[in-house]
Amino acid sequence: MLERIEDPYLLFLESLRSYTTSTSPVDAWSHADRALQLCIRQGKFETARNFVNALYRDYRADSLVVHKLLLRLVDLNLQYNNGEEAEAYITRLPEYLRTEDATKFRLSHSYVLMNRPREALTTLLSIQSDVYPKTTEFAQIRQVLEGSAASSHRSAVAAMAMSALVPGSGQIYSGHLFDGANAFMFCGILGSASYMGWKYQEGRSGWQVIPIITSIAFLYYYVSNIWNAGESAERYNNYQDSMLFKRMISDYVAIEKKIIDRQ
Repeated sequence: MLERIEDPYLLFLESLRSYTTSTSPVDAWSHADRALQLCIRQGKFETARNFVNALYRDYRADSLVVHKLLLRLVDLNLQYNNGEEAEAYITRLPEYLRTEDATKFRLSHSYVLMNRPREALTTLLSIQSDVYPKTTEFAQIRQVLEGSAASSHRSAVAAMAMSALVPGSGQIYSGHLFDGANAFMFCGILGSASYMGWKYQEGRSGWQVIPIITSIAFLYYYVSNIWNAGESAERYNNYQDSMLFKRMISDYVAIEKKIIDRQ
């Protein structure tokens, strides 16, 4: 019957009802898991937390079930790229579980989702076991994280300083050649027009409209060029971070699937 319900909210309500009326512990757990997965998939984190508190009360006498529930919530949040929620549930685990290698690996994954590569690398390197996890993916993740921790990010300050000296050079430094060429060309044209306008007006009386207009336009584009250089550096850094994220995430998921299968 549940498989025929397409609306996520109705499916969530029916899962809750099935959980409360189920007489089989296995079926009850299945319905609870479905309800939690729906909450997290739809981004209803507050609803998920409230339901978790209810499950805590139902299973408070069985610590193993509670710990299994928390680990399942961590895995669900990692599956849907909710790093902050995953970290929050990890902190609710008892100390002996938080220090396990599998939990450390999950915590490292949550740091990556929150774009905190240095903390992810530190957590990953704290794994002591020689046998966990000896996989190609683990080596790849570590390699990418080590590269990220010492990544060649572009400095926004350096890019702005370069474009202040030579318009467009900061954009080129950040990998945006077209923007750099445009900035150099427009600043060069407007700067030359402004200079020629003032030279033309030398010794002449009356309003110097043309040189004033060209000077204002030049200053506007010159300042915009400096500001854009800083934004170019930020865009470059964000792109590099996203590429690192894409390279790592599939490897994290592959290893976590092995963790879950072992459990």
